[in-house]
Amino acid sequence: MAGIRLIVSLPLLLLANGARISTRAQLDARSSSDTQVGPEDDPWQVGKKYACMRKWEDYRSKYTDSYCLANLLEAQSIATEHQEFATDIAKCEASLAGTWKMKLCALKGDASERRISYSTKTLVPKSCFRVSSVEAEYAVIEAAVDEDACTELEQAAEDQDILPMITTTTTTTTATFTTTATFTTTATITTTTTTTATFTTTATFTTTTIEEEVILSENVSTDDVEPMEAKHLFTAGNDFLWEYHGKAMKCCVSTAGKPVELQDLHAEELPAARSIGKKTGCGYMFGDTYHNGLRGYRGSEPTCPLPVEDLMAISFEAKALFTKESTLWEYNGQAIKCCVASSGKPTMLVDLHAEVLPSARSYGTKTGCGRMFGDTYHNGLKGYKGADPTCPVSVAALLPIVGADYPTIATSLE
Repeated sequence: MAGIRLIVSLPLLLLANGARISTRAQLDARSSSDTQVGPEDDPWQVGKKYACMRKWEDYRSKYTDSYCLANLLEAQSIATEHQEFATDIAKCEASLAGTWKMKLCALKGDASERRISYSTKTLVPKSCFRVSSVEAEYAVIEAAVDEDACTELEQAAEDQDILPMITTTTTTTTATFTTTATFTTTATITTTTTTTATFTTTATFTTTTIEEEVILSENVSTDDVEPMEAKHLFTAGNDFLWEYHGKAMKCCVSTAGKPVELQDLHAEELPAARSIGKKTGCGYMFGDTYHNGLRGYRGSEPTCPLPVEDLMAISFEAKALFTKESTLWEYNGQAIKCCVASSGKPTMLVDLHAEVLPSARSYGTKTGCGRMFGDTYHNGLKGYKGADPTCPVSVAALLPIVGADYPTIATSLE
């Protein structure tokens, strides 16, 4: 039986092996930075423009049927014979990913042979993009969210779509003003003449309105917020102190309506508004009308109404309350998620069982921190870019949840 000869083109074999090596190197590089969006050599940036470009095979000198998004500024510098853009952005959809992601590639080659590098292809969620206002004969989209928000969208399991263009509307308002001026002229013959002149002025104003999503800041002024009842914090000893971080706080309330005073009895020097009485007594430290709010006053209920901003300034590490598996705090039928901001905004606690969840923006997973509280927020228990899990939460956020259980909960706080 005659033998079968297999002829393999050596250049093609080397090319195939080279492609595998290139792809493996790319995957290895990508694994070292899970938060990188898009190709490694083309940093993600809000507003960056992309066009859907057809892949050119240089060694065959022809186009393939593959398309990939490319940086518009770089793509426009490509030689015309290698430059073919799609009018339908859907050609750059990653069909194997359920059509909710887009293919994004870097470019390769020298200036005269610049073209799509398919080995650098990455998949980016559609909701990371919006339609661009750039006028061109082909489809152009742009990065709509920052890298942190886009990384969170990659973890979403729901279908997504490219966001609409930011639109600009111009309205013209015409206002008419009538001005009356009175002039008085006195002649030497003591005759007075009064002349009235009327002027009409028309002014035209042009107002430009940008229609874009507005997210309210969580740093809301607390000037008009009612004080928070904090009596559940004070449980230690006969004086009902609040002990935390080496301090022993006493709550002094005034029957005359003066501000509530918090005093650390471990301080080296205590205030002394008067010279009689016990040195740690509220009256001695702050003057007449002051008493220990947790003892009540002439039969009244214990109380310690403190300003919310004061309680927001006192925080604890609460990660021990959350399970490692679900990263949630299961408490009294609630499933509480800890959302931490990389920008330093206050940590937010939210019950995922609530009928209505907050929504600071319109895209992303409904229970995602970014969707609920805005950009820079993430799940603190999952860490952030390799950081350790954390949930630094203020007393103002904890008290409404735990109430009288605070002393028990406090044993898990750092």
